[in-house]
Amino acid sequence: MFRFLGTARLVVVGGAISYRALFNWTTPPMFIGTLLVGPLLQVFFFVFLGRELGVADDRFHLVGNAVLAASASCVYGGTMAVANERRYGTLGAVLLSPRHRVPLWIGRALPYVLNGLFVSAFVLTTASLVLGLPVPAGALPGLGLVLLVAAGACSAFGLALGALGLRFRDVFLVSNVASSGLLLLTGAAVPRETLPACCRSRTRRTRPAG
Repeated sequence: MFRFLGTARLVVVGGAISYRALFNWTTPPMFIGTLLVGPLLQVFFFVFLGRELGVADDRFHLVGNAVLAASASCVYGGTMAVANERRYGTLGAVLLSPRHRVPLWIGRALPYVLNGLFVSAFVLTTASLVLGLPVPAGALPGLGLVLLVAAGACSAFGLALGALGLRFRDVFLVSNVASSGLLLLTGAAVPRETLPACCRSRTRRTRPAG
């Protein structure tokens, strides 16, 4: 019991302290403009572009870009959770900590997962109201699970990219390329059938069966 409480405290308290220390969105205007307004405008861009080009329908672009909205905070946040530890000279203390590595890094990723869920929910709700595309109540549990999985996966992806900061000086260049790859190749914003054959076959092989 005491071990469980200690692990939970490490995840929650340690994650919160790390988030406050390392997350670089330090002002409300920067947070709103970058993590809320930017993804929302991306939804509108793809919806109207899809209408003009006749690619997919509005709901496809609405849901897909709402899922991708989590990537801004999760991928970059997870990257900063590792890269900025190195930048500020505290990575050695983290790696030398006697605590178990798994809850240590889960705690660092958890705030970005919650942040990504909030951003995705805001983008989905606001865009659906503006565009007049209500989400059916029966679809909300499944959609919530999808958003949770997407936020967790993007945060883990960000941590993996942050580890590249141990070798690369400018790891955020890698994050920018990776975020563009998520936008183009996951099928969330760009339908896979519209991609070139080489990209389409590659994404199909990496997609789990079923």
